Amino acid sequence: MLKLVLVILLGLLPWLSPAQTEVAQYKKLESATILEFPEPYRQMIIYLEDDEDNRHTTITIVDTTLFVKKAAFGKRKKNIKPADLMQASDFRPGMKINLWVNYYQISQRNEAERISLDESYYGPTSLVGIYEKLDGNRASIDGQAVILQLDKGKHIDGLDEWKGKKFTSFADMQLGAEVKVYGERKPDGVIYASRGTMRPVEMSKEDYLLRRATDNELRVTRGFLSIADAWQFRLIANNQLEAYISTVGRRLIPDYLKALPVDHPDHVAFKFFLVNEGSFNASSYPNGAVVVHTGLLTKIENEAQLAAILGHEIAHVTQKHHAQQFRNHQNWEAVKAFGAAVAAGTDDKTPLEVTRVAAEMSVSTFSQKQETQADRIGLHYMINAGYDPRQAVAIWRKLAEEAKEEQQKGQQKNALNWIQKSYKGTASGTVETRKLSAHKTAPAPAPAPQPLFPSHPRPRDRYTHVNFLISTTYVQLNMTQMNTGDSKFRSMIAMLSKPGGSIRQAGPAPKPKKKS
Repeated sequence: MLKLVLVILLGLLPWLSPAQTEVAQYKKLESATILEFPEPYRQMIIYLEDDEDNRHTTITIVDTTLFVKKAAFGKRKKNIKPADLMQASDFRPGMKINLWVNYYQISQRNEAERISLDESYYGPTSLVGIYEKLDGNRASIDGQAVILQLDKGKHIDGLDEWKGKKFTSFADMQLGAEVKVYGERKPDGVIYASRGTMRPVEMSKEDYLLRRATDNELRVTRGFLSIADAWQFRLIANNQLEAYISTVGRRLIPDYLKALPVDHPDHVAFKFFLVNEGSFNASSYPNGAVVVHTGLLTKIENEAQLAAILGHEIAHVTQKHHAQQFRNHQNWEAVKAFGAAVAAGTDDKTPLEVTRVAAEMSVSTFSQKQETQADRIGLHYMINAGYDPRQAVAIWRKLAEEAKEEQQKGQQKNALNWIQKSYKGTASGTVETRKLSAHKTAPAPAPAPQPLFPSHPRPRDRYTHVNFLISTTYVQLNMTQMNTGDSKFRSMIAMLSKPGGSIRQAGPAPKPKKKS
């Protein structure tokens, strides 16, 4: 019987398809971003800007794959020395890399020959920012981890009112001060500082003007929140929801600000408002007012994601981004007049120009650098409050995927437009082609929905940046103990969809008063 089976199989062999031969293509993939690279480091998920069909998303690590320093990336194999090599564990999510791969088109495999780290982030560096927390010997400055490793005879020098003072430990330095350090950033994401300076941070004239302007012009009337004549929002009439948003927000305020008395000139009275707006957005104002749209709440998934958004907005205020932007404002006559009135004690009105600038700056007019800083410091705030920072990554990953999908839809519509135009008026062709050409040309695709914090950088860049911070600066954090607040968040958000709604049944928004 066995002999019969073998005879039959041998007879069928000529009819079986031979294995298809694949010839590897040697490809260089530049400026890729690592999305995932879990142990045992056999598969790496990357993102490439121009990889529209995701051919090179998954990278296979083989036994011969070399992880090398940037300087050795282009060397011949025989010229690569042990000192040029790195460990697979040195490569973490969010890092920028370059790769040489053997790409097999039929089976869609990418076998890595060598991978190098873009080392521009590492090595000698300097950092300036607000010193906000000390955990052991590790300080948080500008949302980044810093450890003092002072060179012999070096120290942190006091500047301005602290001129002549010298500090050799973060424990002797004042929280809330501006610290500048010089040192080296290592692959663990920590800056090891060898020297630096510290100066006191006080509220500037621009801060004072903007805070007074929004304090004077922000009003709650008949269920509406209005800010001068620039913005008017319908408030949500649910005390539980309002208290919930405020409770989450207050947890994120840095301790050095919480410790200030209410009447202290540097105190910021943060207030959180929930408004009936369908857009996926949030905004902050110079006086600490933070406005959250209901459209945002219906799209995020838990309390930790809400904390990531609120932390971002709080960071815009603590880092004085409004004042930085205001310094570039062209109309200084109103500023000077208001400042003189304040000094004389006769300021009963805020100049319209100042108020308009303060209100308009709430809607994502910050620079790319400021937005990235707010993401970074907001991440620090949510971690300090006990929230799982991976939820911040989840927000930006979701937005990045949606943005890519919208972009592809627009590209597909444009391609269809081209097909229709190219066949229009053609005498030949099938019936289906003639029907297609007879159709009215499709309109240009509508612009994609505006994402959260829409100015810049893009959601994809923010996703990789936050992911990188978690894989380096916070790599030692035990995230299994961090809070996401799923059940509490769901119970609160359910109130938005109750019959009758939780929105105030108010009349039309009050018209802004005219300025005399």
